Amino acid sequence: MQPLQPVSVADLQRLLSAPEALLQESRNLQLAIASFPDTPRTLLEILVNSPDIQVAETASLHVNFAGEITDGWQQIANAILQQQQLGQNDRLAVELLKLGPVPPCLIGEWVPAERLIEGLRNPHMPLKYRLQLLKRLAQEPTLEPRLQVAESPKTSL
Repeated sequence: MQPLQPVSVADLQRLLSAPEALLQESRNLQLAIASFPDTPRTLLEILVNSPDIQVAETASLHVNFAGEITDGWQQIANAILQQQQLGQNDRLAVELLKLGPVPPCLIGEWVPAERLIEGLRNPHMPLKYRLQLLKRLAQEPTLEPRLQVAESPKTSL
């Protein structure tokens, strides 16, 4: 994926005079405008109807279009991630687990339990992800992962 084209307020002003012309611009510029923090709602309304799925989705999640997403933003992000064709990323997910939180929906079912246990040791893992990993480890057929789940103070009854 190529980097987004820089956008300025002047670009937005030019497009505000003829918003329909925005759909004739390049995909890269449309994505950049859909991602630009100061994009007004009138342009986002045009981009939400774009035939390009990624442009439409990006615009629909913009704070100036969708508003502040408070409690449900993580569910929305997880739903979008689960619908994406991400390919085989388990090695990357396992490495990222050592550094920071990784949504469990990005971790394939064949990742070894010992790698998930390592991820649980990450102090930055949010509780909801930790609980999802514990639930998954509780289903393992071997004893060691299930013992890790039983020993965790975060495991629910």
